[in-house]
Amino acid sequence: MSYKILIVDDEPIICQGLSQTIPWENYDIEVVGAVYNGKEAINQISIHPEIDIVITDIRMPNVDGLELSAFIKTNFPNIRVIIISGYDDFEYAKRAIKLGVKDYLLKPVDIDELVDNVKKITTEIEKERRQQVDLLTSSIIKQISLTNEDHGILKEHEHIRIYPLMTMQRDYQRRVRGLTTEDIDLFKKKWMGSVEKRIGDVLGENSFSIFTDENILLTCVMKELDENETGKLEKNIENEDSLLLVLGDRTISISELKDYYKKLLDTGRYLLSINKKTIMASDQLCVRKFEHQYPQEIENLLFDALLYKKKVDYLNVSHTLFAYFKENQFLLDEVVGICCELLVKFINYYESLGRKKVQPFALNYKNHVNIFSHNSYEILQKMFEEDLVTIIEKLGLDHEETNDWLIERALEYIRQFYREPIKASEVANVVNISANYFSTIFRQKTGKTFNEYVNLLRVNEARKLLSETSLRVGVIANNVGFHEYKYFVEVFKKFTGMTPTEYRNLYNRELGG
Repeated sequence: MSYKILIVDDEPIICQGLSQTIPWENYDIEVVGAVYNGKEAINQISIHPEIDIVITDIRMPNVDGLELSAFIKTNFPNIRVIIISGYDDFEYAKRAIKLGVKDYLLKPVDIDELVDNVKKITTEIEKERRQQVDLLTSSIIKQISLTNEDHGILKEHEHIRIYPLMTMQRDYQRRVRGLTTEDIDLFKKKWMGSVEKRIGDVLGENSFSIFTDENILLTCVMKELDENETGKLEKNIENEDSLLLVLGDRTISISELKDYYKKLLDTGRYLLSINKKTIMASDQLCVRKFEHQYPQEIENLLFDALLYKKKVDYLNVSHTLFAYFKENQFLLDEVVGICCELLVKFINYYESLGRKKVQPFALNYKNHVNIFSHNSYEILQKMFEEDLVTIIEKLGLDHEETNDWLIERALEYIRQFYREPIKASEVANVVNISANYFSTIFRQKTGKTFNEYVNLLRVNEARKLLSETSLRVGVIANNVGFHEYKYFVEVFKKFTGMTPTEYRNLYNRELGG
């Protein structure tokens, strides 16, 4: 933390000597100017209100040291004043003390004594700054946590104006993977230090930061920024390759931060879904221009791929799904919602097929997924595919016999409704897979096409009715599901080698013989 000093003395040799011969940089102190009278000093302070300490002579033309001290006390009470004088006059000392002067040193100045006094003052300043930051941080935490209790600290700082911005680490989970808790803390300290240093370098202003979430650093600049300063800040922080930046669009009071923080978060959610590093907070930016369509066709493909145990298939479907998300710029929390829905729907569907109740098991998407720490499509896709593998293992979908129960469910339905004008697509819908997949696996498991299997059931039922009843052949054809007589005769002959009438006559002769 650096400190700024202004040196004022009407003797050029003393003025330049104090500013140039003392190694102020060793004490983290910057000399912002060396002027020769109080009037020039007032001008410098007006230009550099961030000055922390003024070292001034008493006897000077235009405005003397005591008049300068009075001006500082009235207008810049945070600036500390050290008076040096060649006059060992108690009255000067008393007046200086009343004006809040920190020290009164006699010429010739003892350099070691002066440096010691300055170091004591900077220690006090640092302590006060830390206390101020702690109080401001407390106010900010109360705001963003939506706490309505104890606003005493907040009211104390209502007059303070801040410029808020938010940074996130790109691919945060990858960056912290394998790090210990201590390593992560160090990583975050460096991140915070880098942001605050860049702000100091560009604006020459103090800022303070707090982590409001695992991968969200909220930083407040203690200054009203114009568009030019905002642009410089954006370019400087952009140089930090790993950072994503949400800039505020205006300076606000601390009391506004609760609502404004939501605006930063919403803009941050949008930023994670587009190929940019920085963005300006906006109320309109995240408004959807259209409603995203739920990927129903991709859901069907995924369910088929899982049930048919083809690893390349379900991974390909996952890639297709996330390509759809990227192409349509789904927000990451929307991606999380859809992935969670897909997994839950598949497990429920599995249970609905007549299998045993699924016992609960852990999935990435069953827990709350923090999109600011899992902040890329790639990370969310990896988590989704891990969950697919878990589901395959837990439900036993990687075993060869897994498809048997699916076909059994289809066969039960066919046996119940084969007398109706049933179609393969209808049964496929019942077991919730595509018609093409259903036709393929049905033939694999039964050795017959769907139509062959249904017609065989109908013919077997017709044979029974022909042999056990006196119903007319046309009535039997209709009863077993054939509504065209010629087609019934054709199919019956294909399976039995004879027409229905020939079959009945043969059966009656054998029965009579």
